[in-house]
Amino acid sequence: MHRLALTVALLMPLVIDGGFIATATPEVLVANESKTKSVETLFKSAFRKSESEDYRGAIDDYSKVIELDPKHKIAYTSRGYNRQQIGDYEGAIDDYSKAIEL
Repeated sequence: MHRLALTVALLMPLVIDGGFIATATPEVLVANESKTKSVETLFKSAFRKSESEDYRGAIDDYSKVIELDPKHKIAYTSRGYNRQQIGDYEGAIDDYSKAIEL
């Protein structure tokens, strides 16, 4: 059985942050799976850009990852590193601090 189908079959009642209980529709589960794939794709793109010293491109991609997943600690740390590489030390400190906070 496909992972999504299994999730739909077993987890229709869903606990949401804050303790509220709602019903997860298949559309919501598909959207969440799609969001996860987008985050993974953007993160890999950012990593490759950083490796090739395209620090500004990496920062843009890590920012998109953070927009989709505001609790992504590694994205904050990685964006901080790239900001450091271009001399944006204040931005780097902000990102490192946020990663520690999370």
